[in-house]
Amino acid sequence: MEVQRQSEFSEDDNWTYGQRTLNVTFPSTSDNIYVFGYRSGSWATLVDGGGSWSLIATANLNIRQDIGRINSSPIAAMQPFVTVNKNCAMPYALRIPVQDEDGDVVRCRWATNSLTDECGGVCSIFRNSVLDQPNCILYINEIPSTGRYAVALQIEDFGEQQDKIALSSIPLQFIINVIDGTTMCDNKPRIETPVIEIPSNTMYHQTIIATSTGSQISDVYIVSPVGFIKSELLRYSSSNDSWYVNVTWTPTDEDIGIHIFCYTAIGVDRQASDQECKTLKIVDAEGCVSNPCSNGASCTQQINGYICKCDVGFTGIFCETDIGKLHQNVYNRQ
Repeated sequence: MEVQRQSEFSEDDNWTYGQRTLNVTFPSTSDNIYVFGYRSGSWATLVDGGGSWSLIATANLNIRQDIGRINSSPIAAMQPFVTVNKNCAMPYALRIPVQDEDGDVVRCRWATNSLTDECGGVCSIFRNSVLDQPNCILYINEIPSTGRYAVALQIEDFGEQQDKIALSSIPLQFIINVIDGTTMCDNKPRIETPVIEIPSNTMYHQTIIATSTGSQISDVYIVSPVGFIKSELLRYSSSNDSWYVNVTWTPTDEDIGIHIFCYTAIGVDRQASDQECKTLKIVDAEGCVSNPCSNGASCTQQINGYICKCDVGFTGIFCETDIGKLHQNVYNRQ
């Protein structure tokens, strides 16, 4: 089964962002480590690099001894199209929001074109930039010319701080659009602290208010889990400087876990606010009372939910998957 949803688009900057889920059956391997991805062409016209593109991920499907289940890969959320004014003071710090459901150490690194070719024609490092890998922050120190630049990163998780071999590796690629802005850099939009209301087991609601002095807000872009609904852009009170959107989301049992929700305000002059992000943890409100764990697993109550400790041979959030049957099913499909 495949579900696809278009999330955001920009007619002015000519980009579209969307998400989809896809069920895939992997062939059996001796080590249960899989490298997979997509390759194609038609990158947007870039100042440096372009043409072909490649997205490569690595997943380890072995049962972890420390948590008793298969590793959960880290997640990241980033606007697909980030606008930077070349006339603003440098360095420009671009924070990559990352989270890991297992509580692992998460690091970011540049994608490479060696071995598995993780980035196709955009492997070259963004000019004069530095990546703070442990904190996933990209520092842009100098921008020589206007235009579009691609950033290709790999987001990886490690069981311990001293570990050198990643448990998994997830690609993250986006475009930085450098403009020669005519307005003052201090006038770029800014996101105000929103009022968040999260009733237990019901709808999540947030009002995002954007303010810009001397420039009207044209849109608020979001990067969100599947199912978010965003309202039209509306004027906040009688002020022409403040605008807002409402977002709502009603998560289901399939959404239990950690999600990242990010948003950015855009002015009519194309200046963008800094990206703001929230971490949303969806839990079963009833916890262990509802006996959610399967196949003899033990349930441990947490402050905001529970954790299922799987018996040997089972995996999944609820320990619902028999690993032996899973491998047999994969074998029978060959």
